[in-house]
Amino acid sequence: VRLFVQSARRARVGFSLSTTHEAVTRICRLVDGAPLAIELAAAWLKVLTADQVAAELERSLDILTARHQNAPARHRSMRAVCESSWQLLAQPLREMMQRLALHRGGFRRETAAAVAGASLFDLATLVEKSLLRQADNGRYEMHELLRQYALEQLAQHGQAGEERRRHAAYYLRFLQERGGALAGAAQRQALEVLAEEQENLHAAWQAAVEAQQWELVADALAALHEFFQVRSSYWEGQALLVMAANGLAASGAAAPDEPARMDEQGTSTGAPLRTPRAEDGLALLARLHARQGAFAFHLGRYSAAVDLAAASLAQARRLNLPADAAFALCLLGQIAGWRGER
Repeated sequence: VRLFVQSARRARVGFSLSTTHEAVTRICRLVDGAPLAIELAAAWLKVLTADQVAAELERSLDILTARHQNAPARHRSMRAVCESSWQLLAQPLREMMQRLALHRGGFRRETAAAVAGASLFDLATLVEKSLLRQADNGRYEMHELLRQYALEQLAQHGQAGEERRRHAAYYLRFLQERGGALAGAAQRQALEVLAEEQENLHAAWQAAVEAQQWELVADALAALHEFFQVRSSYWEGQALLVMAANGLAASGAAAPDEPARMDEQGTSTGAPLRTPRAEDGLALLARLHARQGAFAFHLGRYSAAVDLAAASLAQARRLNLPADAAFALCLLGQIAGWRGER
């Protein structure tokens, strides 16, 4: 931050940290503290505000380009710095870096092997080349700007969708496998492991929703709810559930029942049609609504919680899902108790 302020005052006389502290902190985190990137970002304060610089950084690293030409070519932009390092890698290591870049908040050796096919030797090579760093807790981390560059390379090769789905499948199963421990004697250890991977879990959930991998979402839902419930992270959990519910509704996978068949005279010839896919989607939507209601309850939004729980209960009864009906009824009972409606 001190380096940014020093550089900013060369670009804009009278620059004050007191009114821009949040944006400046955001910029420094986005560039992961890289001195060259901080200086290049601060130089833009001649024409942009600190908030605008941060917003541009989140879109692309191309803003990190010197507007003067009196520096060596490789120091005129962070893209040039990344490209020069990238060209020194053999193709297999480039492809591995692209897959590793999907991780957020770092990763462990085991996940690197499962998601990116990286061996211990590969990871050691990337650390030696300063393309990865290893933290004291054993996790590997990639510089945020290099991660952004590697993701661009992945997208250019048309493999981003497939690799994101692979990453999502691994981490949502990772979450599901540890979900049971969140309510048992090993709760503390499970929380520590999942908290360490929280950014990866966020990214995996979002990728699964965007790819409409509803089976993965359904399998991980109970564990996801329990994780945020135990941590009292209700806003965060609510946001992920809303994302999934909106995505499910937009995909048509939870479309309402089709009308009953009619004969030529307009007489009904059977019950409403319900495809297995639609049933699965409606069941998932009921479960999402129930857990949204649970988080709304803990946030003190009782009316919204009642509406969500009642909608879930009605759907669970229509689909004959007794466990989901029980969840909704328990929630409605809790709300009534808190409201004094004995």
